Amino acid sequence: MYDFEKPKGLPRNIERAEKIDKHLKISTLALGLKFFKKGEEIVSGLENESTSPGTFCQFLSQTRFDRCTIRQNYLLRRKDIVCPYAPGVIGFEAWGEDVNSGDHMAGVHFETAEAARRAQSAVPKIEPFSIEAFLIGPLMDLEIDPDIIAIAFQPGMSCKLLDGAMWNTGEPFNIKYFNMCGTCGAVADAYNKKNLVIGFPDHGTRRMALFGDAELFAAIHIEFFDEWILGMEKSFATGHSFPVGYMLKRPPASVPHFKIKEWPNNIVPFGEKMDKK
Repeated sequence: MYDFEKPKGLPRNIERAEKIDKHLKISTLALGLKFFKKGEEIVSGLENESTSPGTFCQFLSQTRFDRCTIRQNYLLRRKDIVCPYAPGVIGFEAWGEDVNSGDHMAGVHFETAEAARRAQSAVPKIEPFSIEAFLIGPLMDLEIDPDIIAIAFQPGMSCKLLDGAMWNTGEPFNIKYFNMCGTCGAVADAYNKKNLVIGFPDHGTRRMALFGDAELFAAIHIEFFDEWILGMEKSFATGHSFPVGYMLKRPPASVPHFKIKEWPNNIVPFGEKMDKK
């Protein structure tokens, strides 16, 4: 193994990534996200400042796919996120009236502004103006403990993933879809609840961030991670693994959705601001 291929993160982060891979055999990298609150010291020397803005979900996919070529973590601030929704979801700011009103999505994903407003009001959000920046990188390369561990996974893996989440409590696991905030909303929900949250990648995540048609998304708070892994280990000991016995083969990487960058009707190159016209 070449030196540049070796994980460089904290030993416990490398171990966390290995445990996820052991039980789920995901096709792309597990990610770690560390949120720095206002007034909190931002650890330096562990990241690369982004030189090209993008959406929150685009940075998720850049990081999970590009370790072999870029091999870097990203320290992201409000200026780096061009999506109209994510900054208000992950704690950089509060949504303005243009989003809260529902007008922005009326006739796009919803029949009326009222329907859009109803869906948007239910999106989980980190406290507005509480976050200064966040660090994102491959979990195995992260040199700081993350707040959130995030993975893309295929539907068949959900049985094993949920075995771990439900092992101790047996509480039914509910999944909600928020239409335009599938990944950032899941991260915010897991951050607030300190739990595991499954998100359905939304249209933007699939169209602009290359999440495959057969992929789902999960965000796991670091305080719930050990309990989740223990649940998967306990259920594994009873003979429940992924893949199931007659399919003992790692699934191929999901074919990305047709790559198009648009908002909502015009083609927008990655890195340019997306304005509705």
